[in-house]
Amino acid sequence: MFKFLFMIITNPLGLPINVLYEYFILLFVGEVAYRLAYSLVGKLLGEGILYDKTVASAAHWIIRAVIYIVMWATLRLVIQGYCLILGLIR
Repeated sequence: MFKFLFMIITNPLGLPINVLYEYFILLFVGEVAYRLAYSLVGKLLGEGILYDKTVASAAHWIIRAVIYIVMWATLRLVIQGYCLILGLIR
């Protein structure tokens, strides 16, 4: 269920670059988001803050989505800024 919601939220998020580059960059962003969320939820489980697998799973997907969206937004702004600067120079 959480994976389905994650896919619905992140599917329309694209970058204004070549599709092949976009695919690899978003694959990297997804992997980073997964590892950070997995690590953070593991620490929360170890400290006893999260007590149930269902709660931990929900926390993982929420944290993962937030990290993904923040990284995507940052990259999009950087790419748009770069394109804007190139457009002004040319």
